[in-house]
Amino acid sequence: MGYREMVITATNVGPVRCTLTGHATLALADENGGAIKGQQLPRVPMMDDKLVAAERHRLAPGKSAQVYLAWRGESAIAGLPQVKSLRMIATKGSALAPVTLTAHSLPIDIVQGSTFAISGWRAVPERH
Repeated sequence: MGYREMVITATNVGPVRCTLTGHATLALADENGGAIKGQQLPRVPMMDDKLVAAERHRLAPGKSAQVYLAWRGESAIAGLPQVKSLRMIATKGSALAPVTLTAHSLPIDIVQGSTFAISGWRAVPERH
């Protein structure tokens, strides 16, 4: 229960620069592919205010940016379908693309009617 957060990374796999602006949009689905209609809000309680604002990122081929998916887990009720797959529209005009989930990513206990928020785009921290 309580606040949950997950990082979603988008990588430019095309041959030219792309620009990410605003906030991504997510399509949520259960294990059978059925839509989970959550409510995407600009923010959820406990989300860091610095994450809410959208930043513009120009990505060269092979470069990445990330968003944070945040939600409150107390809406999950035993027996209700939970999110098992995600698809994302990275920026206005882009195609719906699958988001790779790992065993570490789950559970995403967003259920029908749950609220969630997606941060603005952020640069991927440099690894040293």
